[in-house]
This record gives sequence, structure tokens and C-alpha cells, in this order.
Amino acid sequence: MEFDINKYFPDETYYAGDAGRATFVEKRPLYLAASKHFLNHYREQIRQHHRSGSSGEWVVKAITAMTDTLINKLFHCSTGDRSGAGKGREHLTLLAIGGYGRGELNPHSDIDLMFLYKGKDSRNVEEIAQR
Repeated sequence: MEFDINKYFPDETYYAGDAGRATFVEKRPLYLAASKHFLNHYREQIRQHHRSGSSGEWVVKAITAMTDTLINKLFHCSTGDRSGAGKGREHLTLLAIGGYGRGELNPHSDIDLMFLYKGKDSRNVEEIAQR
């Protein structure tokens, strides 16, 4: 199953509309609403697949892939306005751990993430994690 997140997060539209001046904090409500719409739409599609006979294993893989798509998009949104030495994504990696990291994300399970970073200044990582 493929997950088209771009129709929920039309980045080009947001950038054109604010000429790149809006901060993550200003865009955060848009990201939250987009995330909810994305999840509601694809959870329902996965539910319909399951009701139509798709296996539990398929459902778990689909939920994990859906979550990967969303987490990846949100990570890029939360780090996209970072600039300057030591502030970009190149010094930070987001890792999925636990059941999610194993690709076994069940319906309504928690999502365990770890931020792995290089450097001594943890303030940048803390700011991104809070986002």
C-alpha cells in the first residue's frame, strides 16, 4: 500500500504562501491538522483492507509503513527551517525502536523514537525533539 502524504502536506503551497518566512511554530497547527487527516484517511483504508480479508501481518506492515511516512515527513518539517553549521539534519538521525523499530507496529501501539546526534550541543536536538 502506498501513502501519498503530499496531498496532506503541500509544502510548496505553504512556502509560496508565506515566501518562506513562517516559522515551524507558526506552521505547527497546519502540520498537526495534516497529520490527523492523513492518519484518519489511511487508518480507515487499512481497516477496510482487513475487513476484506487482509491478514493481521499485512495490517501491521501497513500501519508501520504509514507511520514511517508520517514520521519521516514530520522530521523533515521540524528540521527544515534549521540553517547554519551544526543546525541541520546532517548531525541528527531519528531512529525507530521497540516494536515500531522491528516493523511490528500494531493498531494503537505507542511509537518509540530515539534521536541520535553528533556533537556536544544538545540544545539543538532538544529543540527538534520538542517540536
